[in-house]
Amino acid sequence: MPKLIIDVSQWQGVINWETVKPHIDGAILRMGFGSDQVNQDDAQWERNVSECTRLGIPWGAYIYSYANTPQKAQSEIQHTLRLLKGKKPQLPVYFDAEDVSIRAYCHASFPAWDAAVKAAGYKTGLYSGYYFRRDCMPAVNPDTWWLAWYNGTNGMKKPLTGNWIYDAWQFKSDGSFPGISGRVDTNYFYKDFLGSAPISNPVPVPAASSSPRLDLEIQCLNRGRSGKKVGGGELCMYDDAITGLSIGVTGGWVEYRVHKMGGGWFSRITKCDWGTPDAYAGDLHSMIDGVQIYFHTDPKLTGGKYYRVKYQVKTQHHGWLGEIYDTDFSNGDGNTTAGIFGDPIIGIRAKLV
Repeated sequence: MPKLIIDVSQWQGVINWETVKPHIDGAILRMGFGSDQVNQDDAQWERNVSECTRLGIPWGAYIYSYANTPQKAQSEIQHTLRLLKGKKPQLPVYFDAEDVSIRAYCHASFPAWDAAVKAAGYKTGLYSGYYFRRDCMPAVNPDTWWLAWYNGTNGMKKPLTGNWIYDAWQFKSDGSFPGISGRVDTNYFYKDFLGSAPISNPVPVPAASSSPRLDLEIQCLNRGRSGKKVGGGELCMYDDAITGLSIGVTGGWVEYRVHKMGGGWFSRITKCDWGTPDAYAGDLHSMIDGVQIYFHTDPKLTGGKYYRVKYQVKTQHHGWLGEIYDTDFSNGDGNTTAGIFGDPIIGIRAKLV
C-alpha cells in the first residue's frame, strides 16, 4: 500500500507534530531555498527535524532551487550540506526543480548537486512536474523521481509520465491534517525507502475502506433535542429555533461553529458530546443565525478519496438557503456562512459528498 507523505515548510507555521503523526506515514521538510545564506534557511527547518526525530516520524528534505549559474549551483550544494550536517533523514533529500529562473541551467545544476549530496552519504532524488522535466532536463537520471501532478480527480488518475518511472507522487496541494494550519501538499510514496524496496506498481489504488459518515443532531429552544441523524440528512423540529448543534464523523475530523443571534461566533468545535460544553456548538438556550462546517478527510481511512460536507440551513423568514461546501476556516472568518444574521435558524441539512 502506498505511504501517505506530506511535505511542509515555514508556510505551515508551527506544526503540532504529535497531532499530525497518526495521520501520516512520513514527511518531507523544506530545508531552505537558493544560495547558502542563513536568511534563506527555512524558518521551521530545525524545529520540524527535531520534532519528527523525537516522535519517530520518518522524514526527508528538499531544497528549492534558484541556481541558474555555476556559482549559485555550488552555493546551493553548500547550503544543502550545511543544513543536513549531523542529521539523519530516513527518506531522500530532494532537489526541487520548478522555478522558471532555472529552466536553462537545471540540466547541469541538478547532476552536480546530486553527486555532491550523494557523496556525503544521503539518498537523493528529483522533485519536478512532468513537463518541466521533459522540457528542461530530459537527460537527467535521478535515483528517485518525486512527481508533481494535479489532475482534479483526488489523486486517483494515473499522471502523465512519458517513459519515466516515478516513486512518489504529489497529487494534491490542498490537503488538510489535524495539527497543521492551512493547506498541505499531499503525496503517495510507492517505494519503501527505509528498506529500499518497491511497494507497488506506481499507480494509486484505493485502500480497502468504508465511506466516511457524518452524524447530525440538534437542540431546539422549546422542543429539546432531536434524535441523531445517522449518515446526515435533514433535521427540523417543527420550525423551532435551533440553540445547539452536534456533529460526529468517521473517516476524518470535523470543525464547526454557530453564530449567536444578536451576538458573535461561539468557539469552533471538533468533537460531539452533549455532556461536555466544549464538544457541541452553541449554549443550548440562545438562538443561532449562522453555521460554518468543514470536513477534513483522512485519506488513510478513505482509500485516498477526499470528501466535503455539503450543508444548508432553513431560516424562520427565508426558508431553505443555498447549499454550501466546506467553509474555509483558514481564510479569516471563513469565506462561507450558512444563514442570515438576525434570522433564526430552524432547520439544517448536512452530508458528506
